[in-house]
Amino acid sequence: SWVTTPLLAHAMQITAKWAERFGFTEDKDYFEKEADQLKKDINRVLWDSGKRVYRDGLKSDVLLTESHLTSNIWPLLYGIADSAQAQSILALLKQELMDIGDISRKRKITPYSSFYLFALLYRNGMADLAEYFMKKHWGPMALHSAKPTVWENFDISGNQGTSSHAWSGHPTYFLSTEVLGVNLGFQAPFDPNHIEIMPQSATLEWAEGTVAHPMGPVYVKWKIEGDFLRLGYKAPKGALVKVAPRGRLGKLKLITTKLD
Repeated sequence: SWVTTPLLAHAMQITAKWAERFGFTEDKDYFEKEADQLKKDINRVLWDSGKRVYRDGLKSDVLLTESHLTSNIWPLLYGIADSAQAQSILALLKQELMDIGDISRKRKITPYSSFYLFALLYRNGMADLAEYFMKKHWGPMALHSAKPTVWENFDISGNQGTSSHAWSGHPTYFLSTEVLGVNLGFQAPFDPNHIEIMPQSATLEWAEGTVAHPMGPVYVKWKIEGDFLRLGYKAPKGALVKVAPRGRLGKLKLITTKLD
């Protein structure tokens, strides 16, 4: 699928880094060259310079005219798009996510693709749009019955696919890594030997929970009190911890407490 080619380019870049680390210079050069060429091909073939979006791909060697959100999220998330393309794509997301349609499997994005959507939104400081999207499309699942589950599709009319689906639990990852703020590395640079607590939220007044970090469990509890953000945490003994709230929370006066 053409939609996955940005991921392939990213994978080759990572392979090149591992090749360099282990001293395979020839392999490093090969994978860097292939990744660079694939990036150029994606932009040459799939970028619609008129609409300033990426097309969905090719079918029977014919260029598709459709342009779904996932086809634009992945090139930006994995470094295919340049800064000008990035601004156009982010503007598209702001517009299109307000209404993704109401026909099962024909919406502009799925619960599966939403993982990459959230990663992109939070990476670009768009916590407000991420939280809006979670509330609008996961909220009906939580309120649908006394025993809520997360479904395969965004639908409450009987077309939700499987009624309990693993990939539809995506928001929980970002509630851990963004709202609680414990960095685990998918959408941000990551050192597993350090603990970074960098919460961001556009709408919440408090959050509390425990996140499984490679160094051990990290407990975080924060609350907004006027102009202050009170943040307490528990971390494994001896761990180096950095606390740096972002966005709306980063503008408040921080009071940090290391809990016993």
